[in-house]
Amino acid sequence: MIDIAIHTNELTTMFTLSSLLDKGENFRLHLFTRPQSWDKLQPVHRWALANFREVHIYQSAWNVKGSVMKYGKGGPQVMARMILQLKEYWKDKTINSGPMTKVLCLDHMPRIFNQSTLDQGQLPTVAQMGDKIAYFGKQWVYLNHPFYKNYYSILDIEANEKDHDKGMLLLNWDKIDKLDSRNFFKNGRATRMPHQTKRRIKISNNRRFLEKKGPLHQDVDSFILSATNKDLFSSFYNIGVGYAPTYFNGKIDKLFLVEAMGAKEAINCNIMLRKAYTIGLRSLHELVAPYHKMQTLTFLAMPWDLWAKQLDNIPTNLKSHAVGDNLLDKAERQRKMISSITKAGYLYGKI
Repeated sequence: MIDIAIHTNELTTMFTLSSLLDKGENFRLHLFTRPQSWDKLQPVHRWALANFREVHIYQSAWNVKGSVMKYGKGGPQVMARMILQLKEYWKDKTINSGPMTKVLCLDHMPRIFNQSTLDQGQLPTVAQMGDKIAYFGKQWVYLNHPFYKNYYSILDIEANEKDHDKGMLLLNWDKIDKLDSRNFFKNGRATRMPHQTKRRIKISNNRRFLEKKGPLHQDVDSFILSATNKDLFSSFYNIGVGYAPTYFNGKIDKLFLVEAMGAKEAINCNIMLRKAYTIGLRSLHELVAPYHKMQTLTFLAMPWDLWAKQLDNIPTNLKSHAVGDNLLDKAERQRKMISSITKAGYLYGKI
């Protein structure tokens, strides 16, 4: 039994849930929905309850994905907050279907599960995890490649072996359950956190709009909102972490975004992602953008047909038809483009 905790989003969650429909293993879903999205996502909650064996739904303590701080310096703390809220909720309760042992935590970014199984043969067992409290996905895909690894230093990209992707992690829940809550907070203590009011102000340079500070939260919510990724992950490193293989968190490397790679490498990345355990997008824009608003290499590297086929499982009232049309168009255009590149490369002896 594996537990999957998902931070829900109006556009992305249905793709993740759709990709889980054909999985025959027993798993539990934990859906965390922000208060301002609660009413909008009620149809998604009902659909999940009707289509999966066991679903637990939580209204999150946070209303925004990041931290509201002066000058927009607050980073996203979704993972730390989700883990702490899940830990606090179940600390004095028993799950009838069995205790939690391994928990897979996902943030709000678009992600689909690509393999036929979720746990068996895919993830380490609790015994194999041993003393490790968590497994992280790797941040850099080509860091161990004999040739492409040099590109990071050439392009002044600070890439280190210990850099990890914060969008998905696997937790050894027995160790999380025993973890002192002080490990979640800066200086080991929670502080009173402010509410966000309805008045919206621009506080960051990347055009994100977060809600203005208001009255203080209740103590329980302030406790959860005080958690930070930096402090929690630092505690993880002190206890012991593992690094999952590349296929665990399939994604497009930054080298494609800076156009350091060519079309052949993009096609190879496309093939690699088809074998990945999960496939994640870097942003919501990549999911919703039409073909002509995407970088060519990013467009080639992502297998859009795997995203498009999820549309068949999503009810009409829960899907965005504009996003669906764009995905179908990208999948068809990609098929034709890869076919043309492959034929041309073969004729010129490059493939």
